Amino acid sequence: MVGYTLAECCKILKFSQNIVLNSQLVEANTNEEYLLTILRKEIEHREDVRKERLIKNAGFYTRKHFDAFRFDDVNMPAGIDANYLRECKFIEEKKNLVFFGNTGSGKPTLLRPLD
Repeated sequence: MVGYTLAECCKILKFSQNIVLNSQLVEANTNEEYLLTILRKEIEHREDVRKERLIKNAGFYTRKHFDAFRFDDVNMPAGIDANYLRECKFIEEKKNLVFFGNTGSGKPTLLRPLD
């Protein structure tokens, strides 16, 4: 046991690195209060991570923003650019849009901000 760092102990005990961060921030009057505060923060951290994981795995619809899409690898016909899509000019012109491409190329990511 001699020679283990706090980070190594946390790894062995399956604590997150959050304890290492909190150990430098928490101040307490007694050792017991210090340890209890750090352990409570670890429990809160685990609950937050669990909630985030469950929400992510639930597949809830997340609002996408047009500005986050990268048009670097997108080939568009002449006369059509990002502003054309952003301003939904195709609706005014009564034109249809067809998006096609490989899996993972971002077709739904590009369409979601338009709805």
